[in-house]
Amino acid sequence: MHSVDIDNALTPTASVYSLGKYGNSSSVDNKGKYNQNISLVNLKTGNLSYSMNLQYSSNGLKLNDWGGRLGLLWSDNFTSVIYRVVRGIADGSSQKVNELGSGGGFSLEEYKTIRNMYESSSSGYTSGKDGESDIFYYNIFGLSGSFIIVNGEVIQLNYNKKIKIEAGASLSSFTITTDDGTKYSYGQNEMLEKTAYNTLCREEYATPMQTTSAWFLTKIESMDTKTINFQYASISSQHVDDYNESFLVKNKAYPGDEYCVDPWGNPVPPVPQIMETFYCTRSKIFETKVLTKITSDDFTIDFYYNNREDIGNEKLLDHIDIKNTFGSVVNKIKFSYDKYGSNLSVPVHQEGIQIRYFLKEVKTGMNSDVSYQFQYNNPELLPRRFSNNIDLMGFYNGKNNTSLLPGEFVQKLYPLLAGGSFMPSIPYGDRTPSFPHSQYGLLKKITFPTKGTESIEYEENKIIKDTISNLVLPYYGVRTKTITLDGNGTQPVVKNYIYDKFKFNNVNKLVSENKPSSRYFNAVEMYNDEFGGFLTTPVDGIIFNCASSSSGPGVSYIRQAIFNFYKINSYSKYDNNIYGDFIAYENVTEVLNQSSYTSNFYSVWEEATAIDLVGYHSLFYPLSNLRWNSNLNFANYFGTINNGYLVKKYLVNDYQYRIYKIVDNYTINRDYVPMNEFSNNIAYIDENLKAYSVAKYLLLGQWFNKTKTTETTILDDGEKIAKETEYSYYDITGYNNLKSVANKYSDTTTDRKDLFYSYTGDFLQNYMVGIPVKTEEFKNDKITGRTYYRYSKVWWHHEKIFPSGISKTNLNALIPDNEWTDGIKFDQYDNKGNLLQYTTKSGVPVTLLYGYNKTLPIAKIEGLDYTVFLSFSSLGVNASGYDNLEICQKSNADVDAASEETLLTALNNFRKNPAVSGYPITTYTYDPLVGVTSITSPSGITEKYIYDPVTNRLKETKQMEKDSNGNYIYKNSKEYQYNYKP
Repeated sequence: MHSVDIDNALTPTASVYSLGKYGNSSSVDNKGKYNQNISLVNLKTGNLSYSMNLQYSSNGLKLNDWGGRLGLLWSDNFTSVIYRVVRGIADGSSQKVNELGSGGGFSLEEYKTIRNMYESSSSGYTSGKDGESDIFYYNIFGLSGSFIIVNGEVIQLNYNKKIKIEAGASLSSFTITTDDGTKYSYGQNEMLEKTAYNTLCREEYATPMQTTSAWFLTKIESMDTKTINFQYASISSQHVDDYNESFLVKNKAYPGDEYCVDPWGNPVPPVPQIMETFYCTRSKIFETKVLTKITSDDFTIDFYYNNREDIGNEKLLDHIDIKNTFGSVVNKIKFSYDKYGSNLSVPVHQEGIQIRYFLKEVKTGMNSDVSYQFQYNNPELLPRRFSNNIDLMGFYNGKNNTSLLPGEFVQKLYPLLAGGSFMPSIPYGDRTPSFPHSQYGLLKKITFPTKGTESIEYEENKIIKDTISNLVLPYYGVRTKTITLDGNGTQPVVKNYIYDKFKFNNVNKLVSENKPSSRYFNAVEMYNDEFGGFLTTPVDGIIFNCASSSSGPGVSYIRQAIFNFYKINSYSKYDNNIYGDFIAYENVTEVLNQSSYTSNFYSVWEEATAIDLVGYHSLFYPLSNLRWNSNLNFANYFGTINNGYLVKKYLVNDYQYRIYKIVDNYTINRDYVPMNEFSNNIAYIDENLKAYSVAKYLLLGQWFNKTKTTETTILDDGEKIAKETEYSYYDITGYNNLKSVANKYSDTTTDRKDLFYSYTGDFLQNYMVGIPVKTEEFKNDKITGRTYYRYSKVWWHHEKIFPSGISKTNLNALIPDNEWTDGIKFDQYDNKGNLLQYTTKSGVPVTLLYGYNKTLPIAKIEGLDYTVFLSFSSLGVNASGYDNLEICQKSNADVDAASEETLLTALNNFRKNPAVSGYPITTYTYDPLVGVTSITSPSGITEKYIYDPVTNRLKETKQMEKDSNGNYIYKNSKEYQYNYKP
């Protein structure tokens, strides 16, 4: 049986994967990608901030990409997911194999393990022994990383921020707690995505059960007890995910063939003559979730969708309504798309593959008058998905191919077939890269609300394949060439990007080496595996008795005749680098208006490939994550272009890493079923292992941090002024927290700040391990101050942990160090986390009262203790609280201008009440989610804030003043205008 090589990793849907991509904020990174972030909305409830952003990032559109719910290549951060790539058997139902072949060979039990591992994984991701760890990925609104789970232990992979990850029973859910105590809950109440592949290749690929591939965020909870909740609807569908070809050929005896010999010395059986083409179509079947609502004490967000025509039941985001605490819509976001292709005259089994969606416009505001518009490069010229007109990386190349088999691989194979009984005619296509076709479908222009524009030009990637000749060749995908910013009437700003390798010389200049700084995944050259290598297989249905006595005198067994085949695969996985791309550049230089530049230097490495233990190497083997420093920025140069690249300033960064866990992983392939596959006789081990390929790769739990930044400024006379900043960290028992920041200056002076944390009691229980509880500051190694940050959970009516005060050392009495000067004290909170009373540094108590359903402060009373305030029964308050105050009731009903005036009257009456009239009182009114609408000072003067009813931006302020008749009127004091910058 001839297996067809495919990547067996089970991945999430495109819509889920796009959520994991949010967070790249640079304009052009070291992959040459153009990156754009568009901020739509910023909201807050208590200490929890929630922002809604769109992100675009690409170095080429894969022809077979389906895109997410914003169309192709756009992603959002509206919610968060944990998703995983299943390797082998899904973790949670398998038994991890931790060691194989450590003695240089394999025992009988290890062979049984190898056999069980393959049978379990190929039977449909059910249960059994598993040599590989699934990799879980998270992106918590920009805080991203990955982890594995081994024997119940969660191990973060490459990270510089230690988080707490707790897995529910059978991986039904996850809870992630960041080091400030904020909790993120995933997967509760079955908020999961489940996927499976239906593979139509050969009969050995059974349809697996659906496996959980993603866990959706259901709740965020902060230490001040504020929460943001996420709700979803369920959808299910399927679509074609992959299509490839394989070609097998044998026309003579190849090296490594094994056959029996008859009494006359002839091989038995005869060498088979085979030429076969195999096609493999794989569909992704999924049940997933679509975000429908977000709720908090301060806002509600509703999401509305339209149906897609390419994937049945899937959705495109249509619009978003943002509501305040009263349920009134205060902002809208509208999305529109261009659709290319249709299902007309398309066979049922091909419906959807011709249709693509591109985000056309985003409008915000109540009247949708704030608009972002997008244009793309020739999307109408893209062929249907799964056509043959693609390069080896999956980008459109404009070739009129009739086969996916790469022509360059076929030409390399023909010399190996020479001298055989026949020379096969092998179909093939041109899979080389082709520009400008590779830029089709990419974003080319953004028009901003002010009608200013940003235009993007691309060019093909470049590599040097032969370091002897240094011949520069085109490579797959594209990189950003030029970004032009046109301010609609102002002088355009032009940014050009150069990817050549630079070096810093001794006359304070950057000098180009005039060759690309690119590195690319070159496993093809390393393993000569561009057409699949060898395939070993027995002659189906025929067994030959070849005597052997390898297990001892008088012992013989039946051996199968084995022949080798050459195989060409159309699917070559060149982009399986664990850091996410097929190419990266060591240098990216941005030239601004041909007058100044910024040159960024990166550490770029290919990942370490798997180690072969048995059989042949495959490009589909996963990679080890040894390159912790890959893509890190280690130097930046800034300067002007004047007879070369003159350097004015440069930064150099140093990093440190530490390994805490090394997890061995084993991947298994099998070419055929050995005749003695299930025999427990040790004599058959070597013979049976010929059917298998086993490779080992490593997954490392390791953290890394920046340890030093040296900043050097070069003056016009050549003098250099340097500043050196060193960072030190606690080890893993100290949660990798920042320990100190020390600066050293050119004049030899120094300063330093040390940070201390608490890892016991309430801090550990609530995982507030990243919050400093004490800092110390030094100047020239002499202490100049200490600050202590106090927390408590002893409050009236509840025991939730909140800040209780800040103390500083008396600078005139630093020794002993327990002589403190109290700063601000936080005296009381309610059970919603609202600060009810604080005491100023001078000892004055300040009471805060909250309205709008206890979400916003409406009164500040200076000089009055909160507990004393609650004793003023004439106000209608009592020991249990102040909810019955008229100002609270009126604020809860403040939904329009008339009800706001009613509230202002109530607030003025409150200020005049004899119980509190002797205290300075400041009062506030709001339009929730928009902003404060009035502030009345203790003197009784009111300032009103007027907002644009469409954009919700502050338009003007009005100050209460007396007119010539002595009457109070409101006069304009300030007006505001806004310009949107690209």
